[in-house]
Amino acid sequence: MIRKLLLSACILAIALAFLPLAQAKLSSAEWKKAKSNLDKLLRAGEAGKAQLPDAIRKVADDNSDRAVKLLLTVGLRVEDSAVYEATKSALSSITDPKGMKAIRKELERKSDKNWRIKVILVEVVARMLGREKIRIISDIAANETKQEVLRAVIRACRIIDTKEVISPLIELVRRFEKLKGSVWMDSRDALFAITGGEDFDCAADWKQWWDGEKATWKKPSEEDKEKEESGAKGESEGYRTSPRKAPRFFGTEVTSKLVVFVLDTSGSMKIKDPGENPEDEDEKPDTRTTADPKKKKQSGGGGKAGKQKLPDHRMRVKRAQKELIKCIKALDPNVEFNIVTYDSTTTTWSRSGLKVASAANKKDAIKYVKNFQPKATTHTDDAIIRAFKENPKADTLILLSDGWPTHKGDNSDCKEIIDRIWKFLAKANKFRRVRIFTFGFVDAHRAFMVELARKNGGKYKDIK
Repeated sequence: MIRKLLLSACILAIALAFLPLAQAKLSSAEWKKAKSNLDKLLRAGEAGKAQLPDAIRKVADDNSDRAVKLLLTVGLRVEDSAVYEATKSALSSITDPKGMKAIRKELERKSDKNWRIKVILVEVVARMLGREKIRIISDIAANETKQEVLRAVIRACRIIDTKEVISPLIELVRRFEKLKGSVWMDSRDALFAITGGEDFDCAADWKQWWDGEKATWKKPSEEDKEKEESGAKGESEGYRTSPRKAPRFFGTEVTSKLVVFVLDTSGSMKIKDPGENPEDEDEKPDTRTTADPKKKKQSGGGGKAGKQKLPDHRMRVKRAQKELIKCIKALDPNVEFNIVTYDSTTTTWSRSGLKVASAANKKDAIKYVKNFQPKATTHTDDAIIRAFKENPKADTLILLSDGWPTHKGDNSDCKEIIDRIWKFLAKANKFRRVRIFTFGFVDAHRAFMVELARKNGGKYKDIK
């Protein structure tokens, strides 16, 4: 009798533990009201934005396949980042078997037409509890072809951040190690971060290491990771280097096969900056002549070099030209690239979008670069918009600037222009997730450039 009572108590305890998973759906009237309220707030635009997260959570309370379908339409529609995050959070709360089946069905669909839905759901799955998410992530890593979805898988692995995601990431390295490109490099970066500093170029080496380690491997502490990462940093200040020969731009590897270089050619790019180490032969100031005091600011890069006239090769535009030409020459033939320059106007090397890095195209691009003529103001917003719109296949932007975004020239409109950039990217880069790496000379709006890179999966680098 006692044994039966204990068994009944155990069964009841288990049932109670799983009660939240069996959450009742909203009644027909409640569902209709929740759906109507959400639609009204979406149509209200800015006026309804503050109330949208609560309305989204109410729909998610239905915990059903119909809630999944409605929330996915919201995820595709909204542009505000806070509302988008609320939508993904709501989707991750779905536990109903039919709701989960609807999620798996969308992720398993082969059509490229629903890749944006897949991006949403991959990020949703990463936040879910249980081991099912690992199976889903592993399946996508092994079978998906759309690179935007695969980059979402890599981001999901970083969010999950456990030993279970190491094998899916190694699989991505294997699938893309011949092509290289952003998926291959991003997978290696994720493995490097998750393992606390392990780094191999090829999947076979990664697999051999993991086969020997996974049985006893323990996730390194944040302190251990920091020690490993600081020890692995080299000349690229946080960008990992590898023994393979790769194109570089100001010391940073360019691993993308679909890249747009976006370069500032405003008037301030004529300024000459002193080098960090004046003892180096190519950075020694030219002491043969004395600069005109009236021109001291321009000649000495803001007056830092005093009366010494700096050599022409320290001019910002010439340094940018030299680095870009060197990078273009090193591009593999399977790379596609384009160049956008900006001052008070924007120009592009290829108006038809990305071009393959053939010998003829590289020669033509270098000719274009050699003709840079710095002038006028810094229309960073127009350049980013043009780079996105004219290069729909691109997965990486490399943006260089030496000033604050401005149309007027006095920086009074800087905030307005930066707001325009954020608004554009919230829509244009919501699903494409083009990585933006930024490079800034001494007078660049550093805070903006750092944030631009951070928000878009890249990194910022100072140019001294």
